[in-house]
Amino acid sequence: MTTAYLMTYALIFGAVFSLIIFVSTLRKNRNLSQYRNLPVYFYMFQGAIAFFSLEIGSLLVKGKNKSKMESLLRQSALALQVQDVYGAAIVMALVGGIVGGVFVSLLKMPLPLKLLLVIIFAVIGGFMPFVSLRQICQRRTEEILRDLPFFIDIISSSMNAGLDFNASVAHLADIKSKENSVLKDEFMYYLKEVQLGKSRAEALRAMERRISVKEFSRFIYAILHGIETGVSIVEVMKVQSVELRRSRASSAEQKAAEAPAKMILPMVVFIFPSMFIIIFTPILIRMKDSPLFSFLKW
Repeated sequence: MTTAYLMTYALIFGAVFSLIIFVSTLRKNRNLSQYRNLPVYFYMFQGAIAFFSLEIGSLLVKGKNKSKMESLLRQSALALQVQDVYGAAIVMALVGGIVGGVFVSLLKMPLPLKLLLVIIFAVIGGFMPFVSLRQICQRRTEEILRDLPFFIDIISSSMNAGLDFNASVAHLADIKSKENSVLKDEFMYYLKEVQLGKSRAEALRAMERRISVKEFSRFIYAILHGIETGVSIVEVMKVQSVELRRSRASSAEQKAAEAPAKMILPMVVFIFPSMFIIIFTPILIRMKDSPLFSFLKW
């Protein structure tokens, strides 16, 4: 039996396997609300991910890796467990291998090189869930840092008008009710916890643990310190708002300073070769026609 037949059988098996997984996922008819903020493949292959997370994913979870992944999942506010991410990595590695097999079957190259390309596709697919998780976490952190100074200003203005902290947060939730904001959802969850009987300090600490952003943690600790020492919370929030805006400005300046260094590689790869072609092509044409360089074989 030739290698071509083996590759054909492997591709047929992979296609049938993927079709079975996809159909079984559709038949489960799960509640997709928990997959709202996740990449599309998390609910396309939710049945296979659940299977591999229970069977293999739990075996791959280790101490330090587990704590790091739990921190990322908490910061991302995703309804997932650590073994679910590893299960998604296994499924996407299989999908990447199948896609790579289909791709390399169309190319004429030696079998070892085809196998190497299939492995590369599988590795890329396996890393996709981890990369997606970090991107979701980064986007959420950037949104929180962008909205936090304005939220602090609204709360402090409401407290200056005579409302207490909880009433100011409720007023903020009413103002931002039509906006899809991470901070608004977190503050609304804080109000629900207070209404269910938690103290203000406990609810604030729980919100700080859920968000796990350094700047927001400083804001919460400053408020808690003001509550414990009797310092005016409004003044504390004004100082925090100024510090956050100053931090954002310095971060923007740092990114602007890093931009020229990041532009070097694209310029060397894409811009400089074109410039050299435009500059030196007429010179080479003139040199070719010159009698001084007639001994060269062009």
